[in-house]
Amino acid sequence: MNKKLSLIALLAAGLFTACQQPSAPTGYTISGTIPQVDSLKGVEGLYVYLYANNVPGPIDSALVKDFTFKFAERPVVDSLPEGVLMVRVRPRGHRTPVILEPGQISVDMAELSAKGTPLNDALSAHSAKVKAYQTKAEEEVAPLSALLQDPAAPAKEKKAAEQKYQEVVDRYEQQMNLYNKELLAAHPNDILGVRALSALLRSVSNATEAAELTAMAGEKVLNNAKIERILKVLKAREATEAGKMFVDFADDHKADLKLSKYVGQGHYTLVDFWASWCGPCRGEAPNLKKVYAKYKKRGLEIVGVAVWDKMEDHLKAVADDHISWPQIFSEKQATELYGIDGIPQIILFAPDGTVVARDLRGDAISKKLDELMKQHKGSLRVKGKR
Repeated sequence: MNKKLSLIALLAAGLFTACQQPSAPTGYTISGTIPQVDSLKGVEGLYVYLYANNVPGPIDSALVKDFTFKFAERPVVDSLPEGVLMVRVRPRGHRTPVILEPGQISVDMAELSAKGTPLNDALSAHSAKVKAYQTKAEEEVAPLSALLQDPAAPAKEKKAAEQKYQEVVDRYEQQMNLYNKELLAAHPNDILGVRALSALLRSVSNATEAAELTAMAGEKVLNNAKIERILKVLKAREATEAGKMFVDFADDHKADLKLSKYVGQGHYTLVDFWASWCGPCRGEAPNLKKVYAKYKKRGLEIVGVAVWDKMEDHLKAVADDHISWPQIFSEKQATELYGIDGIPQIILFAPDGTVVARDLRGDAISKKLDELMKQHKGSLRVKGKR
């Protein structure tokens, strides 16, 4: 071989290699700063923890030094696309969402934002818009809230303030939906689309309303476990909305103890889905006791359904709260059948077993029962019904 030609070929190969674009990163590196504020005094020498969605406990940690931290390059795992960085400092921790995509990610925990990669930049921009509108809405409702809490304020002024407050809330929800639709339209097939669609779906009440939103999403978003779970809840909720017949289920430990023992038996029945660890649930107990005492002689029955709980904790709560109405223990099935993703959930059933109303709380329970009493001449038991 001609040595001169060979040398030229080698040089050409070297130049070609040197001119190639550097290979794209396959892992992520996170570098961050922590604000030097009173709430984070004592953070030095502690750790920032990285959590991933649906994974118990942290998946990684980094030491805090000079109010900075760094996660050296970590491999990207497709099943863990989204995480949360958290520094635990009492009384509460600082949390920042982060997309675990390849590249150099910088995090400012004062701004609660991550940047440096396409998806993190997009999420940061979206969060900034949301935060700005939240601040604006909070400034509008602050004087209204103060007026509503003022015992000396005239009733007429309070009524006007209450109406204005609701207008601000409605406008805020509409704006949040607009921002999330924009995010979904720009990211129909990635984790930001999942984030946007999940927020949008929580603003609708049934699967029919969800159809327009799901039509905007791609296959990866629709196949996401979180989205599938939300759609399942919406479908179940639609099947058990007002006017629909009750869906039966049995106690986890007593196959012959079913909801149908109490519902559809010729009287109105309140069914309280609750758990011993749920503060708002326990807070409803005194009100339900008053309701039971007032309306039981008129034909009302109340049934508790213990969900997402442990039997020993449930029994202790029943004893501690002196609950006298019957209980059904259904750890998962009841909430799945009724599309319940939050408790307390109190549902009123008619004497024939159809759903009268969902999401009843506090004074709304007595108000609804009083309406029914007027319709049925002072009785909540209807003759001739099964």
